[in-house]
Amino acid sequence: MEQENIQKFIQNLRKENHLTQKQLADMLGVTYQAVSKWERGLNIPDISVLKEISRIFHVDIDTMINGSKFEKKKRLSKVSFFFFFFVFVLFLFIIILFCSNHDFYLKKVSSDCEDFTVTGSVAYNKDKSSIYISNIDYCGEEDATVYEEVTCSLYEEYQNNKKKINEGLKGKNISLDDYLKKVEIQVDDYSSSCKSFANSKIYLEIQGKDKNGKVSLYRVPIKLDSNCK
Repeated sequence: MEQENIQKFIQNLRKENHLTQKQLADMLGVTYQAVSKWERGLNIPDISVLKEISRIFHVDIDTMINGSKFEKKKRLSKVSFFFFFFVFVLFLFIIILFCSNHDFYLKKVSSDCEDFTVTGSVAYNKDKSSIYISNIDYCGEEDATVYEEVTCSLYEEYQNNKKKINEGLKGKNISLDDYLKKVEIQVDDYSSSCKSFANSKIYLEIQGKDKNGKVSLYRVPIKLDSNCK
């Protein structure tokens, strides 16, 4: 048996199920000191205990011996959770808009800027629109700077008039990649209609200031995936 794999597996299994060492020990009919030794790699459970773990938590003994499989499954579960959470939030956002006004339509937004990829949507009717930008990825030249402050704002420019629509949370002492993983832009009840949105220049302005006061500025144009109805 791979003692290290079993050690990691039992520890991860216990934490995944929100159990203390004492609670797991009580479930298996052993002392909490025994569980502690398993998790520190000082000892391993005998085959009868492994069978009990298999029965209670519905895992096969091979999986326990090859603990890395649990790690892979756990990482996959986290990715799945965040994916489905994002889909749920987006779905809820759309439902709210449609329930409040049945004339709303939905369009995707993106960017043709080669340094950034943007994911989001615009929900609109003949009078107004709502904007939701959920994902911004930087794919330009490597920027490893840790900025003292980073901001991301959404602007509209029409006939040389520039207006800030909204902005995301500010980042402090953070790299550009890490900041963009967290930021999102949401604008409810935006006064412009979809056609106005399409005719205006809508863009993200991402600005980072380093510890020496040097400012890096990125302008990311936003476009609709198709024409308004």
